[in-house]
Amino acid sequence: MKKYISILLVFTAVLLSSCKVGVMSESYGLEDKGFIQVVSDTKKDFVVLVIDDIKRFEIKIDKTKKMNVRGKKYTISTGKHNIKIYSQAGNLLYNKMVFISTQQSHVIKL
Repeated sequence: MKKYISILLVFTAVLLSSCKVGVMSESYGLEDKGFIQVVSDTKKDFVVLVIDDIKRFEIKIDKTKKMNVRGKKYTISTGKHNIKIYSQAGNLLYNKMVFISTQQSHVIKL
């Protein structure tokens, strides 16, 4: 009887030690959005950004540096958009149709 119990215990130990949960991994796609950043060599405070003649808001212009551009990026949906930028006085500074793809950063230089 002891022999059967010890064989059963060894068999159970082998079964339990051989069971391994697989590596759990999850994959996610990219978020369906893009980014717009407005930069200039000269310091301007704020401009008005108009997207598709629907969304209109004030944004801050980032100053370009020698090596890179850091600053505020504004989120925009992907696809084709008509981007207009006006000065605070109302002058049109930029007017272009752009295509924004997923996770793309579109830099507009004034």
